Amino acid sequence: MHASKSSLGNDIKKSLLFKQWNGWNRRTIKSRVLSGVQFLEVLALFASAVQ
Repeated sequence: MHASKSSLGNDIKKSLLFKQWNGWNRRTIKSRVLSGVQFLEVLALFASAVQ
C-alpha cells in the first residue's frame, strides 16, 4: 500500500517537472546552463584558493 502511494507521488512530481521543463524555451535553458557553468567555475576557483 505505502509503496504504491509513494511511487504515485513520485510519478506526479516527475510529470510536473517534465511539464515545467517542456514549458521553458531554449533561451531560458541555455541561460540556466551558462549560469550553472559560471557558478561551478567560481566554486572551483574558491576551492583552489582555499587549498
